Parts: sequence; structure tokens; C-alpha cells
Amino acid sequence: SNEVSVTPLPLVPAGPTSLTQSADDTTASLGWTAPTSDNTHGEPSTSGYKIYNGNAASPLSNITLPAITITGTSALVTGLINGTPYIFRVTASNTGGEGSAATFAAVTLHPLAPATPVLSAPISGDGLVSLSWAQSSGATGYSVYRDGIALKASPITALTYIDSSAINGTTYRYTVKAFNLGVTSEFSNEVSATPLPPVPSAPTNLQATAGIPGSDSISLSWVASQRATSYKVYRGDVAGFIIGIPFATPSTNSYTDSVATSRSGAYYYKVAATNMGGDSVLLSNEVSAVSSPVSHPTVITSNPSNTSGILAGVSTSFQWRIADLDLEPLSYSINWGDGSARQNSTITVDSITGTYNPLNLTHKWSSAGGYNIVLTIGGAHGDSATSNVSVQVSGIVNPPPPPATISKIVNLINQKMTAAINNLLSK
Repeated sequence: SNEVSVTPLPLVPAGPTSLTQSADDTTASLGWTAPTSDNTHGEPSTSGYKIYNGNAASPLSNITLPAITITGTSALVTGLINGTPYIFRVTASNTGGEGSAATFAAVTLHPLAPATPVLSAPISGDGLVSLSWAQSSGATGYSVYRDGIALKASPITALTYIDSSAINGTTYRYTVKAFNLGVTSEFSNEVSATPLPPVPSAPTNLQATAGIPGSDSISLSWVASQRATSYKVYRGDVAGFIIGIPFATPSTNSYTDSVATSRSGAYYYKVAATNMGGDSVLLSNEVSAVSSPVSHPTVITSNPSNTSGILAGVSTSFQWRIADLDLEPLSYSINWGDGSARQNSTITVDSITGTYNPLNLTHKWSSAGGYNIVLTIGGAHGDSATSNVSVQVSGIVNPPPPPATISKIVNLINQKMTAAINNLLSK
């Protein structure tokens, strides 16, 4: 018969086992173990492998071709799309054909983490902080954090961000993260910023007025400055003085210098406006004034004029007149020298004449002798005046007995009157 030749073929290999995979930026690393060898026909059961890739959303039968053919038990699949889920399959083949596919678990590729951003120095403004940073390699967006809390839910695509919710005077800490398909970088460097308002404008129309005579004060007033929360008052002894430590820091646009003392010349003043952002760039105009020094009370004793004609047991009136140019509130205390005294009584001012009313007092000594009256006047400025009056008090004097001649005449008159009365009665 005719001769025929037959070449026996091995069984197709089984599917690979012990599948491993890892995903990286646009690549997937696959590994497996070769199927068990069939030596029936004296050749290895596997001569190569084919890798198939397909979208995880597609049915398993929809395998994207062409496949990748390799001879080893590992493969690096490149050119993939980040963010897309894939299902990889591997088959073993030999001269007998291609075996069944072993399927890897679905995997989604992610890019490498973006480079860590580098924040520049922030710029603070009135209720805002401006941030900026350089482009991070591999980043598609950025997230800004203030004190560890994200300021914006969705990533920012720009390289700048303005935090307009900042509160003046509050210090904030900022960081930034780069973002790419769910992969974030490390936190950037941290920067701090404190938003502040613009400094106020300089005070204008500063005026100085000396107080009433004896007040020892100088009143200042000026036009309020925009954005000012308080002011700094500077005082000097010469015109054009150089400012140093503020003399006072009022919160309103006026101030009274009530301690302008111990000086015969003028005081000079300048004012600056201030807020948490700082002091006004310029100072106010300079003004000067001379204070009226404090006057002191004067005691004038006018009654009694004869301090020696005073009788014990008889009330005696006294009057003192008080003078003080600044009409400061006055009080008095008096010691009569016999153990009796009166303390802390007020001296009133006549509303019509504008002078102190006379101080009218009475006293009665119980026994004769010499006494020293001490009147002390106290002023609101801490000043005082004292009046000392010495008096001599005499005992009560009984009337002298009538002379003898007068007594005789009285007796004679009484006798004649008695005789005349008796004569009339007898008729």
C-alpha cells in the first residue's frame, strides 16, 4: 500500500497557575507558573505564552487582540491608560496548540504620585492670604490645607489660591498637596501668614487747648482717622521733638493731659493713628499749649476781730473766707482746742458769684482759758491750707453790789411810800 507518515502531537497545555500582578504608571507586571509538563511525546508541554488584555467592563469573551507572545513566565504590559480597569489573561501553547486561558483579577492602573509642591512665601492682605506654588510634575490638580483642613473639596487646577475667609489678626498655617487620578503627593512645606488691615491714615487738625485756670491740664482733639482702632499721643518739651514711647494711647479722637505740671513753658504734642496692621505712616500736625498751674486754697479769717472778749458758756460766731482760683472741690475740718472737732465737711460755691460761700461756725467753751482754733482746708488736687486762731476765754462776771449811799436812798424812799399808803388807807 501506499505509505503515510504521522507525527504525533502533544496535548495542548493546561492554563498557567499561581498568577501574580502589580500595576504602576501605564504598566502592569504579570507573573505565573508554567503548567505541568507532559513528556508522553518527549517534548515540553509549553513552548510559549500569549497575554491578552481586555477592559474589565467587557465580557470575558471580548479579548482585545493582538496578543503579546512571550516565552518566559512573566510579562510587562506597557502603553496602558491610567485610571482604566483591566483584566489580563494568559495562555500556554505548544505544537499541539493553545491551551485554556488563566484570568488575572481586575486591576486599575494609577500614575505615580505627583512631585511634592513647594509653597512660596504667602502674601497677606486685608482679610485674605494669597498663596502660590510651582508646577508639580505629574499633577493634574492641587488641594490647599489651612491648619490641616482642606479649604476646597475639589482640586484646584491653578498654581495660586486666595484664602478670602481669613480673619485679620489670626495666624494661619498653610500646606498644599498635588493630585492626579486619586493619587496625592506628600504635603508641601508649611508657610504661615497673618492677614492684617491697611494701616490707618494720619490724624488731622490736631488742636490743643489749655484747661480752666488752675486745672493744670491740656485738652487735645483731632479728626478721626479711617481704619484706626486707637491712637498714640506723643508729648515733648521743644518744638519738632523726636517721638519715642507714646505718652498715652486713647481709643477715641480726644485726650486730656491732666498731668501737665512742673513746667512754666509750653508742651508740644503729636498724634499717630494705629490698628493691628501698624501705625499710620505719617503723624498729625504738631501743636503746643501752656497749662494753667494749680492754685492753692487761701484762708482769710475775718471774725471775730477781738479774740480776747469771749465769755465761757456763751456761743461765739466765727467766719472764714476761702479763696481758690480753680474752684476745686474743698472740704474742711476744725479743732476748737477743747477736744471738740468737726471733720470732712464740704465748702460750697456760690453759683452766682462763682466764689466760695463764707464759712460761718459757732462754738461755746465751757470754761475760761486760752484755746487755739485750727481750721484745715483740703483740696481735690491734694493741696491744703491751715488757719490758726488763738482765743482767750473769760469766766462769767456777776454784777457788783450797789454802793451804800444808794442803799440808804432806796430805804428812805420805801419808808415814805409806805407812810403815804397807810395815810390814805386811814381816811
